[in-house]
Amino acid sequence: MPNLSGVEAAKQICRDTKCKVLFLSALARDPDFRDMLRGLRQQGCECSALSVPFDNDELLACVRREVGPVLILTDLDASPAPREAPRPSTSVAARAPLPEYDALLRMVRPQLYTQNAFRLTSLDVDTSLRDISRQAEKLEMMAKLGVNSQDRGAFAIAVTTEEVRAALQSIKIPEQRLLHEFFWFWPTTGDSKSDEALIAIKKGDVQHAEEVWTAAGVAQRELTSIAARLDSRCSDSDRRLLAQKKAELEHVAAISIHNLAVLYHLQVITLEVRPDGRGKQENTERLSNWNKSFRFWSKLRNQHGFWEVLVDRIRSLDDPRLTVETAELIWNSLPLALLSINAQFAVAAAEVRNFEAAGQQRKVMNESAFGENYVRESLHRSLRPLQEELARLCQTAETDSLQAPGNAAEIVRKLFEEKRKHLQAFNYLLGAGDRVRDTVHDLVAQTARTCLVAYANETENWQVAQPLFEECLTLSESNSLRSRLEDDLEMLAGNVAGQRAARRTEATAAPSSSTTAHGQPASGQRPVSIAPPSKKRGLVIGAVVAVVVVIILVIIGNSDNDSSSHTPASSQTSPVNASDAQTDTPTSQSTFAAPASTNDTQELRASIEQNQARLRQMEGELSNLNAQIDNLKSEIETDKASLRQMERDHDQDDQVDQDVYETTRMRHNRAVETYNGLINEYNSTLPAYKRLLNSTNAQIDRYNSQARSR
Repeated sequence: MPNLSGVEAAKQICRDTKCKVLFLSALARDPDFRDMLRGLRQQGCECSALSVPFDNDELLACVRREVGPVLILTDLDASPAPREAPRPSTSVAARAPLPEYDALLRMVRPQLYTQNAFRLTSLDVDTSLRDISRQAEKLEMMAKLGVNSQDRGAFAIAVTTEEVRAALQSIKIPEQRLLHEFFWFWPTTGDSKSDEALIAIKKGDVQHAEEVWTAAGVAQRELTSIAARLDSRCSDSDRRLLAQKKAELEHVAAISIHNLAVLYHLQVITLEVRPDGRGKQENTERLSNWNKSFRFWSKLRNQHGFWEVLVDRIRSLDDPRLTVETAELIWNSLPLALLSINAQFAVAAAEVRNFEAAGQQRKVMNESAFGENYVRESLHRSLRPLQEELARLCQTAETDSLQAPGNAAEIVRKLFEEKRKHLQAFNYLLGAGDRVRDTVHDLVAQTARTCLVAYANETENWQVAQPLFEECLTLSESNSLRSRLEDDLEMLAGNVAGQRAARRTEATAAPSSSTTAHGQPASGQRPVSIAPPSKKRGLVIGAVVAVVVVIILVIIGNSDNDSSSHTPASSQTSPVNASDAQTDTPTSQSTFAAPASTNDTQELRASIEQNQARLRQMEGELSNLNAQIDNLKSEIETDKASLRQMERDHDQDDQVDQDVYETTRMRHNRAVETYNGLINEYNSTLPAYKRLLNSTNAQIDRYNSQARSR
C-alpha cells in the first residue's frame, strides 16, 4: 500500500466505524506482529489475523467466528432496505493500560509449587468438580479411619490432611483454580488420563516427560514438514487436512512449552530452597535451570496459541468472575510475578551479606529477557519490607533524640550501625541513581541531621557532632539536603575553631570572668543554632567568632598591663558583660578613675539582644521558605515529566486523555507561579537578613570596644 500502511488503515477504519479488521499476512504467527495486534486491541481496534496462504474454508470460518452465523434471506427479506443517513464520525476511546493482577502477584512466591493445589491433592488440572467433591469425601473418610494414603508421583510431597482439605477448597474457587492450573502440567492430548508425559510424571519418570515435551515444543519436525507442504501446491482437500493437522501440532507445541517452563521452574526453586543445594555442582545446575525456565517462560509469553488455549479454558469454566480479560491480566503481570521470586531470594541473600548469591539472582533476572523495568520493579517490591523497617528505625531514633537531646549522639551512632545491613542491600541490588535507593539514603541522613541538631544545640559539643554530620553528608543524595548539610558543616568548623582558640588562651592565661566559678557561660553568651536556613548561613557564626577574638585581645591586654605595673589582679573584665566587671586591687598599689556611666552600654546590649531575636525569627522564615521551595520543585519536576510523556505518546499517535493532560498542565503552571513567588520572597528577605546581621556584628564590635576602654 503506497500511501497508507495496513496498521494505519486499520486504525482509521476502527476510528470512523465500528467494523472489525482481519489482517491477511504471512506474519500472522510472528510474535512481534501478535504484540502489535495486542496493542491495537488495547487502543480499541477490534482486529485479528489469518496466516497466508489460506483456503476459502479457513477464511470463511475465521470471518464467521468474528461476525456470527450466516443469515438466510427469505423473499420478504430480499427487498432493499431503506438507506440510512451516514453516521457521524466518532472516535474510539483508547483502552486504559492493563492493571497489575494482584491475585497472581500474591500467589507467586518461593512457596509457589509447594502450595500448588494440584500437587498437594495429586489431581489433574482437568479434573471435574464432581471428581473434586468425591476426592473431598474420600479424604474425610480416610481421616476418620486414620488412613493417610495419596497417589505418589515424581513431585509428591508430604502433606497433612488439613493442607489437602484447604487445597481442595481453593480448587472450587474459579479464579484460584485457574491460577493453580496455570502453574501445573497440562495434557497435550486434551485428557490427562491418556497423556503420555503426565503418565510418566506419575510414575516418577520426569526425564521421559521432558523428552516428550521437548520433541513437541522445541524440535517440531513434523510441524516444519507440514508448513513446507502447505507452501507447495496441493489440492484444497489436502490443504484442509494439512491446516487441521498444523493447528493440532501448534496446540500441542504451545502446551509443551508451558509444561517445560513449569518443569524447569519447579526444579530450580526446589534446588534454591534446599539447605544443601549450594555445592559447585548444584550451583551450576541451578543457574542452568533458571536460564532454561526463563527462556521457556519468555517463549510462552510470545506463544499466541497458548493464550488462545487459556481463553478457551476460561470459557469452559463458565464463571462470570472470569473473562477473556483475565488471560490478558495474567499475560501482563506474568514477568513481574516470576521475577519477584528471584528478587525475594536476592534480598534474603543480601540481608545476610551473601552478596555472591544475591549477585547470581540479579544476573539471572537481567538475563530473563523480560526487560530492565520489570527487574527493577520486582526488586522495589521485594525491598519494601526493608524500607518499612528502616523507616521504623528512623522514627524511633528521632523520637528518642528529641526526648533526650543529650543522648542524641549515641542514638545516631546506633542508627548508623543498624542501618548498615539494610542500606547494603539497597546499594548492591539497585545501585546509585535508583529512586528508591536514594530515598532511603536521604531518609537516614535527614533523620540523623534532625537528631544531631538537637544534640549540638543542647550540649554545644561541636567536635563530637562534626564527624557525625560528615557521615550524614556522605549518605545524602538530594541536592537540597546536601546543601543544608554543607552549611551545617561550615558553621560547625567555625564553632570548633572558636572552641580550640579559647582552650589555647585558657592554657596561657587566668580564667576569664566570662565564665562563672562553675565553668558555665556568662549571661551574655547564647547557643547558636547550627541549622539556619539561609544559603549564606555561615555568616551567623560571625558574632560568636567576634566575641572569641575580643576575649583573646582583652586577655592579652590584661597580661601586658600586669607585666608593666606588677599589680596583681584578682579578676578580669568580660567583654560581653562589662557592666558586671569588678576590681579587687589593693588601694596601696595604684588608683583607678571612677567608673563611667553604663547607660550607653546597657542600651547597646539591649539593642543587640533585640536584633538577635529578630535574626532568629528571620532564620525561621527563610527555613520555611526553603522547605516550601524544595517541595514545589519536586512536584514541578514530576508534572513536567508526565506532560512530556503524554506529548511523546501523542506524537506517536497514541491516544492521550485530554482532561488528564489539561489538569496536569494547569497544576504545573500554578506550581511554577507559586514557586517563582516564593523565590522572590526568599531573595527579598535574604538581603534584609544580611543587613541586620552586619549591623548586629557592628554593634557587638562597639560593645566590646566599650568593654575594653572600661
